[in-house]
Amino acid sequence: MIDSIINFVADEKSHAMLLFVGGFSEAKDIAKRASSEIKITSESYVQEFFDVDTARTIKDRSLMKTESGNKRIIYIAFEKIHPESQNTLLKTLEEPTQGLYFVIISATQNILPTIQSRMSVIVSSGSTAYEMWAKKFLRSTYKARLDEVKSVTGEDEYDLKSRLNAILKQLPVESEFADGRSYLVECLTYSEGKGVSAKMILESLSLILPIIT
Repeated sequence: MIDSIINFVADEKSHAMLLFVGGFSEAKDIAKRASSEIKITSESYVQEFFDVDTARTIKDRSLMKTESGNKRIIYIAFEKIHPESQNTLLKTLEEPTQGLYFVIISATQNILPTIQSRMSVIVSSGSTAYEMWAKKFLRSTYKARLDEVKSVTGEDEYDLKSRLNAILKQLPVESEFADGRSYLVECLTYSEGKGVSAKMILESLSLILPIIT
């Protein structure tokens, strides 16, 4: 993963990259190692819940000019992110400063598509972002699942189908999970209808699907 960041900065084709990781501890570790091992001036912002005040601080810091020919990296790592923080980050990414690079390391896949479109996106651990989300979802408590669903920003048909398919892929095939698999298939069919609420479907799955230990 560190090599990916090094190559990203050296390539200079994009000013921002997004790393999807499996958990906050992994996000913290990557930010710490990268800032230590990559010999480029940098600053790190690591928060379990990335708040809007920090996002505004980064926006102000991003306006600082980098000396001609030099590079600077801002590392941002978090498990969850406030919607307003995402909007602030989006404005920051829309007006990049010469020589400044952003490395955002996220333990959640709920990142606005408009942000992702401005970044090089890399998924760690050899899994898709949705598969990592589904794996975490199935292993969470019922309350944690419901809290996670509240933070889902994607309401479009593609996003919902991707989440449902990822859960189906992660759900064991043993007979004790047969009812859950059948319900998931029904949800996939229902998701093709108009005006479907992604949160409503995911909330029902949060309570119906058994916790995988």
